Amino acid sequence: QEKESSIKDSEDVAAEVTAKLLAKTQKRRAKLEQKLEQTKKFELSAIVDVGLKRLGVTSLNSSMDTSDDEKDTTDDKNASSKPSSSQADDPFYADLIESMLRHKRLSSAMDQLNDKVADFRQWST
Repeated sequence: QEKESSIKDSEDVAAEVTAKLLAKTQKRRAKLEQKLEQTKKFELSAIVDVGLKRLGVTSLNSSMDTSDDEKDTTDDKNASSKPSSSQADDPFYADLIESMLRHKRLSSAMDQLNDKVADFRQWST
């Protein structure tokens, strides 16, 4: 009888551990699904804006040779392509942008663009 009770106790413990692991796995799965959905909703213009801002290209006057009418339409297009403020303020998207910018290929491309921007600035002054 003692063996039966110890077997039953060990089965109960195993069932509890299994239930805890299952709950933990389901919670992790739900969290990963949420991250996937958020990543799918990510607007690439946000990373472009951050990259251009870090390169300092947004401070250049790129509309020197456009007329005032063209500037107005360009501003309207840029305003509509801006990422939503909820994405800009969300720490998930900030972390996502940082992880994308740390990617090896994007990082090397940013370095190359930085060199070209520096060369252009030296040339233009």
